[in-house]
Amino acid sequence: MIRFVDRDDELSLLNRAWDSDSAQFIVLYGRRRIGKTTLLDQFFRDKSGIFYISQDAYYRIQITEFKNYLAEYLNDKFLRKTDIEDWGDLFDYLEKVLDRNRHFFMVLDEFTYLVKNDRSILTKLQRFWDRFLSKTKIMLVICGSDFGMINDTVLSYSSPLYGRRTRDILLGQLDLNNSLKFTAMPFEDAIMLYMTIGGVPEYLNRAQDYHDYFSFIMREFGQKQGYFYREPYFLLSQEFRNYNVYFSIMNAVSSGKNKPSEIANFIGLPTKSIYVYLDNLIRLRFLTKTTPLFDKKNNGHFDLSDRMLDFWFNYVYYHRENIERNAETIEFDFSRYFGKRFESLVRDQVIGKLYPGSQIGSWWYRDTEIDIIAYNPDKNKAIIGECKWKNDVSPLQIYSEMKKKEEVLLEYKNLEIAEYHIFAKSFKDFSPTDNIVIHDLSDIKNNVTGTIT
Repeated sequence: MIRFVDRDDELSLLNRAWDSDSAQFIVLYGRRRIGKTTLLDQFFRDKSGIFYISQDAYYRIQITEFKNYLAEYLNDKFLRKTDIEDWGDLFDYLEKVLDRNRHFFMVLDEFTYLVKNDRSILTKLQRFWDRFLSKTKIMLVICGSDFGMINDTVLSYSSPLYGRRTRDILLGQLDLNNSLKFTAMPFEDAIMLYMTIGGVPEYLNRAQDYHDYFSFIMREFGQKQGYFYREPYFLLSQEFRNYNVYFSIMNAVSSGKNKPSEIANFIGLPTKSIYVYLDNLIRLRFLTKTTPLFDKKNNGHFDLSDRMLDFWFNYVYYHRENIERNAETIEFDFSRYFGKRFESLVRDQVIGKLYPGSQIGSWWYRDTEIDIIAYNPDKNKAIIGECKWKNDVSPLQIYSEMKKKEEVLLEYKNLEIAEYHIFAKSFKDFSPTDNIVIHDLSDIKNNVTGTIT
């Protein structure tokens, strides 16, 4: 069963646009599987209009399909029987028959397929909007998954449609709290699931029938018939023409090559040639560039921000021969992998609730690294945190290690350390002190679900 969760902000924005007495031109975009069509289905389910999902087909077939949707909605027998072979002719006809005061929606989903097969639709839609639609009560929504094409053909200054949109929405992944609503797994399994596939609704729907994490992994990642076994190939081939280069870059980053020169050497390209690929991966939110807090001049490093791709390259791609041979067991260090992902999860979704308004990041200098810093510039105070995806962690031992790192940090920047936070699956017996705060999985669950204690 497909579940619809959250998206309150996007629904509120769409509702305000719908309640407006003027024409609306909404651009909705985001990566595949993120739930764009589901969001529009949810919003328009009790409203009147046309919802057309285009296919990657010859443009005349696309025009005919859209024309037939219009004819059915308008109950226009003449339009149904008339052959139209040009977008301009179809839009010209609509100008003559549509009621300017009729309040309805017109959705062109997978819009990039329309552009791909007949780029002239851009100028013809621009003319249709300028001459007619902008003076009506119609809500026009164009939706697409190809981030690059949406940006180039709709949002960029060079596009014929530039400046026409009344709102654009980049749909992102769900946070941990809303992702938890898809699964009945125990919290530790559920948090591992999130660190594996992220907050992509389509992926979460795939997992909702599983009651434990490892059954899900073995069936959906660890078998040739699994849903995720070939998912990155499909995902990247849909987004990029020369997806092999992008594939190789992400493979390099997942292998620990996180500086441009290291990535270039890994894939055999000149360093200067890969920056455009890195920028595109960042725009799509597959990749992120991280710099140490307090050091704006540091070039930083690149990490795979897409959890599914990160896990896939570490697990499936590395063990693909065993999976192809239907090996019953695959040796994989889950603790090591989740140690890395746990740190980013706490930094992105936990610390901000504990210290709202703080500058949050990680910090490293030479061979010293601090997982988490939340800095208050007004008071020149900070908390520092360490994350351990382990059970029975000794807080005092971690605290001792943090004090050594603190010495290096204070030599680098003059500030006051207010508290030391330690995050782990569970801890040994420990009595909290004034400045040492521990968080086990139950604390993290309370935090992300809004019941902070």
